[in-house]
Amino acid sequence: MMVHLRQFYNKKTVPFLIGIVFYLSISESLSASSLSIFNPTDKYNKYNFLIKTSISNDFISLKEFSKNWERDYTPKNNTNIAILNSRFDIGINLYNFYLGYAFRYDFFVKTDKSTTDLLELIKSKQDLPLDREYKVDVEMYAIETQSLILSKEIKWINDNYKNLSLYLGFSILQASMGQDGIVNADANIVSKKDYDFVGESIYYYTQNHLYNLDIIKPKGYGYSFNFALLYKYNKHSLLLLGEDIASKVEWKDIAYSQISITSDTKKYDKDGYVYYNPTITGYEQYRDYKQKLKSKYYLEYKYDYSKKIKTVIGAELYQDFLLPFGGIEYQKYDNTKYTFGYDIRFKKFSVGINIDDFSMLISANHIFKPSAIDISISYSY
Repeated sequence: MMVHLRQFYNKKTVPFLIGIVFYLSISESLSASSLSIFNPTDKYNKYNFLIKTSISNDFISLKEFSKNWERDYTPKNNTNIAILNSRFDIGINLYNFYLGYAFRYDFFVKTDKSTTDLLELIKSKQDLPLDREYKVDVEMYAIETQSLILSKEIKWINDNYKNLSLYLGFSILQASMGQDGIVNADANIVSKKDYDFVGESIYYYTQNHLYNLDIIKPKGYGYSFNFALLYKYNKHSLLLLGEDIASKVEWKDIAYSQISITSDTKKYDKDGYVYYNPTITGYEQYRDYKQKLKSKYYLEYKYDYSKKIKTVIGAELYQDFLLPFGGIEYQKYDNTKYTFGYDIRFKKFSVGINIDDFSMLISANHIFKPSAIDISISYSY
């Protein structure tokens, strides 16, 4: 279904590039893992509770994000990403079935160094390099859902030395927020304080962050499949998790924009730096849209080095990005375990503790100015 919202030729109040900054900084919220992924293998008691959030980006510290980017700007040479994954799980385990409720928020932005370099120059009010052209490329994806989860454990092998279990799960979803779109633009430097740009955006959204627009916010409904495979043999164990496999949310009358943006109107601040109320042309509509959920995968290998020490290596896969990690588990007492880990892409160190059925983990890539932070708390009884 397609409902015409309006065609327009107008000057909006939110500058185009500042809107992109907002997209990149919307992840500013507070698992050595960078992903919040459903793991039925840790739901070993009857009642289970988990809250987990992870925010990571490649290019700027969280402290500087809302400021002028004069410090702590360290982008990667090619693609830069920002990830925010959060979830809350509560559920019950009965007869090898898990039944639970989950709230999830997934946010992902992919851009390149040319985009972040231009934003850093503009926000910090540095002199722009003359006769330089910058490419602005941004992809964004987000989904916020509430869901009911049903998961079933199937034990294939169960003896003293070898165990193999498969977990299959299904979720019914209600979505309250969605983002799916791209922004492409060219910015040409015309003076040390001025630049021209022309760009385009194709964008499905429940809230428009590029420019001001009041819309009707719909609800989306869908489904998700997840699985887990856990294999143990002697001192070795292998865990594979997958979530949002062949999954989607269907939106009825979600807002859609296909627009062109130019710098026809310019204003200057007291220091002589340009800012815009850009000219926007194109059309906006309400459309029915099937948003494909982005699959997450988690692979972990664990080796029992001794009765007290286990080593861990693994990787996560999300949006075609591989996020490897490693760690050590130290069993100090029968009821107390410490974990130490390292995330390679975001250079995060993590420390965690398990006491009886309570566990907590915190990770960061810097004590005072991190660009990546994780927090995870769980309890099972």
